[in-house]
Amino acid sequence: MVYAFKDALKDQLRIYGLSSFHPQKFTRVLRREFLGRRCEVCQVVRDNDPGSDTLCPACLEKLKIRRRGFCPGCARIYALEETGPYYCLDCRTRPFPWSGLGFFGPYQDRLRELILCFKFNADLGLGRVLGSMLVQAVNYHGGLKADMVIPVPMHESRLRKRGFNQSLELARIFSVKTGLKLQPLAMAKKKATAPQSTLNRKERMKELRGAYAACPDRVKGRSILLVDDIFTTGSTLEECTRTLLGAGASRVHVLFLARGVM
Repeated sequence: MVYAFKDALKDQLRIYGLSSFHPQKFTRVLRREFLGRRCEVCQVVRDNDPGSDTLCPACLEKLKIRRRGFCPGCARIYALEETGPYYCLDCRTRPFPWSGLGFFGPYQDRLRELILCFKFNADLGLGRVLGSMLVQAVNYHGGLKADMVIPVPMHESRLRKRGFNQSLELARIFSVKTGLKLQPLAMAKKKATAPQSTLNRKERMKELRGAYAACPDRVKGRSILLVDDIFTTGSTLEECTRTLLGAGASRVHVLFLARGVM
């Protein structure tokens, strides 16, 4: 009778794609079967929809990577998405110091909501979705080959207040997904600065001057992929890039989720 029960149990497990009984896997199966898989963004139950492993079709439709209608030098978003990528006047006359750039989309609508929730509500569970977007961005834009990933650092006073560095969390997830080595200690923010949202570009550059320091032993002769969440004026990424190049980095690529629409 015991053997018959074991055989019956094995048959039932095979129905759910399990070769043997494992408590954690079995719990996940039960949750999926009785509660349904949920979209990681809107939490709608999605049992047999044709969406991805994590998002429902509706959220996939609202979270598409920007493929056209932007500047490849600074990711400035153009009004007409149908136009091909082309350099804006600012990037033609005064290019940024990085060697390449990748991003997912404009900082608006559903993408903006996700970043705000992740950043200010500490909904770190969204990191999986946002990290996947960074992978999509680096794959789409291509040419962002690097030896290591470095997140834009946060000053310790801001870190104590927020509790985590969103750029580090994104870089950590991106590193796991791509296998690219994470170097969170290669650069630090040594000077507290005023909230950048209250300043224009000129004021931001002045405020950030000398705010960062990079470790030459870690970055000299290396190609860097610098990760952040949002690009608004580019002042933070520009100062970090100049700091890394000044410490001997061979080149710096920048990767971020969203470009502020100005």
